[in-house]
Amino acid sequence: MDDGYELVEYRLDEDHVFWELKKTSHNLSELQKAMADSRLRESCHKLFLQLGKIIDYGVATSCQTQKLRCLDSETGLYEIKGFDGAAREMAYIVCKDPAHIVLLHRFRGHQGSGNIHREIKQAKRLALEASAQLERLEKAK
Repeated sequence: MDDGYELVEYRLDEDHVFWELKKTSHNLSELQKAMADSRLRESCHKLFLQLGKIIDYGVATSCQTQKLRCLDSETGLYEIKGFDGAAREMAYIVCKDPAHIVLLHRFRGHQGSGNIHREIKQAKRLALEASAQLERLEKAK
């Protein structure tokens, strides 16, 4: 199941760690590419601030503030929103203290149509992969 993917770790500081699921065949992850693009750098910075808040305040509080939306509690699939206009991030989140967040992919928000089924379907598969990768990482420690 975990052939072709790996986790890239990001540390905002000592207390704020998250990961991104990356295809092993790619040199750079999607987030690394976005950080290198001057047009998307500010959006990445806003995402990092949002992730810091989710880690600090917890998943439940972030859901109540509508910056985070649970799409499938069974697989741990969440939509991170409110960090840069219509930009959204699909994430696999393990509700621990602190939360273990794995970014799956970025997409443009539905902007009122409410139809993000295609993104959810793709993200569910990636969430299972992220779960397996995190489990492997935990066993390696």
